[in-house]
Parts: sequence; structure tokens; C-alpha cells
Amino acid sequence: MHTVWACAFEDMLTREFDDGSNIVEDYLKRRGWKETASVRAYITALRGSAMSLYEVSDVVLDKSFRARDLVRGGEPVLISERLATRFLKQWDRFAGRVLQVRQQTQISGAVLPYEHQASEDLLDGFRRLAKLTKKDKQALARTIGEEFDAAAIASLSETEKLRAVSPTFTTVWLLDTIDRAARNLPELRNFDGDELLMCTVRYPLAEGTMEDDVRRVLDSCADLRPINATQWNWIGGKKRARSSAARARSSKPLTVETATIDQMLVSDDDEDDDELQELGISEEEHRAIIHETMDRHYRETLDEPVPALGNKSPRAAVKTKSGRAKVVDWLKMMENRTAKAGESNPAMAGYSFDWMWAELGVAQLRREARRPLARHFGCTS
Repeated sequence: MHTVWACAFEDMLTREFDDGSNIVEDYLKRRGWKETASVRAYITALRGSAMSLYEVSDVVLDKSFRARDLVRGGEPVLISERLATRFLKQWDRFAGRVLQVRQQTQISGAVLPYEHQASEDLLDGFRRLAKLTKKDKQALARTIGEEFDAAAIASLSETEKLRAVSPTFTTVWLLDTIDRAARNLPELRNFDGDELLMCTVRYPLAEGTMEDDVRRVLDSCADLRPINATQWNWIGGKKRARSSAARARSSKPLTVETATIDQMLVSDDDEDDDELQELGISEEEHRAIIHETMDRHYRETLDEPVPALGNKSPRAAVKTKSGRAKVVDWLKMMENRTAKAGESNPAMAGYSFDWMWAELGVAQLRREARRPLARHFGCTS
């Protein structure tokens, strides 16, 4: 919660009171002589700042990253930063303030890491606000006890408009965080009232066994139903004579679903180290095996229906403009999830999706600027 308070504090530093005064200007006038030149420059930059939503790319640990403003648009800017590079991943999104401090571009101390869906909800809210008529906006303003002045809003700069809605970034982030924290996992029980336990079973494979060999065996099993190329559900055959209570006493649970290849690749570091020692392979060989497996999996995926693409294959989706936009978002999502999975499996973090961008013909869209939203904060007739 300290980040929320920091956002509120930074927002206060940008505000002007009824008499036109500002707390930063007053402080620098009275106490500025006590601060170093760099601190005075930082505080001054913070006074004129506005919060916005940014997309992260090109993270260089302990040095820098690039941030694209998803509200105002434009090209990504290079941010000189150390601490944030230790937790920000490729295509992460965050709400914060980008400051020009002398010759460097920095971010302020209050950074709100946004989940992808929450960020899309925020941007969608801005778009829907832009579509409101002048009458609708007047009605909306009255619901919060304010008057709507179209001329005054039209005269504001993009930064001033963003500054006016800065609390919205914090509010949306806070509501999403509370909702996810309060969201309980569903309790699964069978007809006997016994809790269903999720179990993971790993089977050793004979030397020389390939992924296609495993797939053929699983596909031939009558009790297994394939969901996709890497996942099967165990439907089961005839009814079991033993009750769940009897199974519990015998300590023999039923496995109901296999894991996907991606899930199997993400395991604890300690388990990976033990397995590597047992198998007698180096980390480099382990990384090569994982990358080869991911290559095969994603090459197959390019020709398979993907729910995020309207159940079209990536190759089919890129044939239309709207489809290409969805493919770009899909690729970014996979890169982001893989980068985060690398925290527990470093071999995955080094996997490059560049070949997929190139093969699907959307590499040039990787850094394409979004249509700016800030200019829409005014009114429409």
C-alpha cells in the first residue's frame, strides 16, 4: 500500500491551490538552498509531470529499459533506471511518471505494475469516454457534483488532461489488485464430498524417445481425450467399483489431466539441478533441449487454432489488419509470460521469439506506436 500513498503524494506535488500556489514551488523557494542541484532538478521535473500507462521493452539489467506511452502514443523512450530493471520484464505494463531530469530520462518512485487485462480495461475506459457526447459528459459530471466546461477542457494540453485523471490510474490498479487478492480458488469435491487433489506425476522415458513418440502413445489410449497437441484429459472408462473413501484409504488418487509442455518446463531450480546431475547433462545442453522443444511446439502452434485469435491459426489471422493486431498482442503476451517464467527456469528466459515475428510477417509491428488517447479527453459534440 505504500506505493498507493506514494502515487497520491506525487499527484499532490503537481496540484495548484485556489490561489495558484504549488507545494513544490513553495518548498524550493523556502528550502531549495538545502538541496543539491540534482535533487532540485528532480523535484522540479516531478512538479510538471503527469501519470500515464507505459509498455516496457529492451530491459537491460541495472541500466535501462524503454517505455512506450500507451495513452499519448509516440516512440518508446530510453529510461535510465537500475532498481526497476530487476523486476520489469519484456512487455510488462506499468502506471507511473516519466521525468526529464537534466540530460536523463527517469521514472519517479511511484510505479504501479499493471496486469495486462487491467491495463486494457483502463484504455478501453478512456476510449469509451471519448465517445460520449457533450450532453453525456455533462450528465456524468453532475453525478460527481461537478460542472462540465467543454471550452475549458479543450484549452488544456495533453499533460494537463492527463494530470486531471491521474487518480484514475491508481484507482483502477487498486481495485484490480484487491479483486485478485480476494478471488478464492474454487473448491472441487466429488459426489462423495471428498476434496479433489491435483497431482503431478513424471514418467521416465526410454532413451531416444521423442515428443512425437509420446504423443502417438497418448493418442492411442482410449481413456485419454486430446485437447490440443500437448494436452490430454483423462476421461476414464467404466465406473470404478471402489468409492473415493476407499481410494483415500489406499492412498491411490486419480490423475485427471496432464500438464502442457510449457507447464512442464517451469519447475523449481532445485529440482532442475538434481535432474541435470542425474541425467549427466550440462546447463547448456539443458537449455538447448528446452529451446528445441519450444521451437517444435510453437512451430506446430502457428498452424493450430488459438482462442486469443478467435480460434484462428496465427498464419490465418495475419491475413487481415485486425488479425495482425491480435497476433502482435498474442506474441507479446507469450514473450512476457516466458520472461516471467524465467524467474524459476532461466533456460526459458533466454528463448527468443524473433523467428515467430519474422515468420508471421509482423516484425515491423513490434514497435508500432498506438493511436494516442490523451487528445480524446475533451468533448465530442
